[in-house]
Amino acid sequence: MSQKHISKNSFNKNVILLVFLLIVMVICGYMNIKHKNKDTTKILGEAEYVSNIIEYDKDIFYEDRMEIEKARDTELSYLKTLLESNTLDEESKNDVRNSYIELSKSIELEKICEKLIGNKINSDVMVIINPPQASVTIDAEVLNEIDLIRIKEVILSQTSLTPESVKISLID
Repeated sequence: MSQKHISKNSFNKNVILLVFLLIVMVICGYMNIKHKNKDTTKILGEAEYVSNIIEYDKDIFYEDRMEIEKARDTELSYLKTLLESNTLDEESKNDVRNSYIELSKSIELEKICEKLIGNKINSDVMVIINPPQASVTIDAEVLNEIDLIRIKEVILSQTSLTPESVKISLID
């Protein structure tokens, strides 16, 4: 009788284990299907912050970028309007034309630098170039020295700025 009791106990444990494994498999299958519909560009092992504070900061980062782009577009539009007007003398038009060209170059350089830096340090980046300085904002809590060197290397290779004129800030 003792052997039957042991085998029943063993059978019950096996059934419980099998049911538990089946539940785990169903949950894993559900999670797999759920994640197939998400963006798959993330790197395995990459930490993902879910805190409302971090998401709020990212929203601010995005909003700041949009505001800067809107201000730059407005400034370009204003300069273009001045160029098309007949109220400026030739010297003033040349000054406005040069300002328009410089601003256009800065905007293009900003986009290039954002892409290059973002690829090197794997973070979202916002670059503002207003000679004689550049401001780089990184969506990260911490950067190591190698990342800081990479950031300055990109800015210095794309512009004629000095290392001291490159300001780097983090969103935490």
